[in-house]
Amino acid sequence: MSGVLDTNMAASSPISTMSSPALSVSLALSSSNFSSSEEVELSVTVISHASAPITIFTWPTIFNTRLALRRKNFECIDLDTNTPLNLEITKGGKRGGFTSRSDSGDAKYFYTLMPEEPFKFTTPFNIANRDGVIPGHRYRFGVRRGEKLEYWTAGTKEEVLTPPGEPAGLAKNEDGPIELNDINDIEFVIKASDT
Repeated sequence: MSGVLDTNMAASSPISTMSSPALSVSLALSSSNFSSSEEVELSVTVISHASAPITIFTWPTIFNTRLALRRKNFECIDLDTNTPLNLEITKGGKRGGFTSRSDSGDAKYFYTLMPEEPFKFTTPFNIANRDGVIPGHRYRFGVRRGEKLEYWTAGTKEEVLTPPGEPAGLAKNEDGPIELNDINDIEFVIKASDT
C-alpha cells in the first residue's frame, strides 16, 4: 500500500456525518478491461473538507487498500450472473491493540489529510485470479455499506502521535465515526488470458 498527495483529483461526492468532518472519497482502476496477467492498480482518493488538518488511522479501513481487498471492506458483483464474489480471504490476522506511539508498527497507518487536498491510497488490484472470477464477465466493485472511519483526530500526524516509549492506546473519536457512504462504484471486465 502506498499513499501520495494527488493534485489531479476530480470532484467527488462529499461524505458527511453529524459531528465529524466531511470527506469526499472516490475509487478508480488504472484499467477497466484487463486479463489476469496484467497489472492493474486500485486507487482510493480522499479529500477532507475539514477547516484544519485531521489525521486518520487506516489499518481497519478501505484506506489500507492491500488489506481491505482481502477483507469485507469492499464488495464485488458479477453483473452477468448477478452473483456476489467472495473477496474475504483473511480476517486481517491476530494482532495486539492499536497504538498511537510514534515508534510503533502502527505509526505507518496514520495519515494526515490537509483541507481540500486530495490524498491517494493505491495497491495492486489482484482479484482476477480469485475463485469464482469468470473471464469475459463484467463486474461492479465498490465499498461495502456500513464502512466507517472510526479512528480519526484533529491535528497532523506529528502532533497526534505519542512520543517513543510512552503508553499510547488508540481510542475512537468522541465525536463519532466518519461514515463512508455515497462512494462511486467502478465496473471492469476480466479478459480471457492470451495463450
